[in-house]
Amino acid sequence: MLTRIALLLLFLPAIAMGDGVLGYYRFPVLDDDIVVFTAEGDLWTVPVDGGLARRLTTHPGEEMYPSISPDGKTLAFSATYEGPMEVYTMLSQTVTAR
Repeated sequence: MLTRIALLLLFLPAIAMGDGVLGYYRFPVLDDDIVVFTAEGDLWTVPVDGGLARRLTTHPGEEMYPSISPDGKTLAFSATYEGPMEVYTMLSQTVTAR
C-alpha cells in the first residue's frame, strides 16, 4: 500500500495534467480507484489508472485538504467561502460513479 501511494505521489503531475499543462497539485487523497487533489484552488479527481482530470468545485473560494470517508460515500474538504476556513462535505457520487 505504501508503495502504491509513493508511486501515485511521484506520478500525480503526469496523471493529472490532462491537457498537457504541468501544474501544482496538492493534498492528494487516494481512494480505491480515484485520486482527489487540489489544483488552482479547486478540487479535482482523476482515476488511479490515469486519464483526464475532472474539476469537482468551481467556487471563487479556495478548497483544500480533501478527505474521503471510510465508507467512500462522502468527500470532506476545507474551504474559505465566506471568510474563515470551514469544513464542507459533498456526496461521493459527485466525485465518481461507484
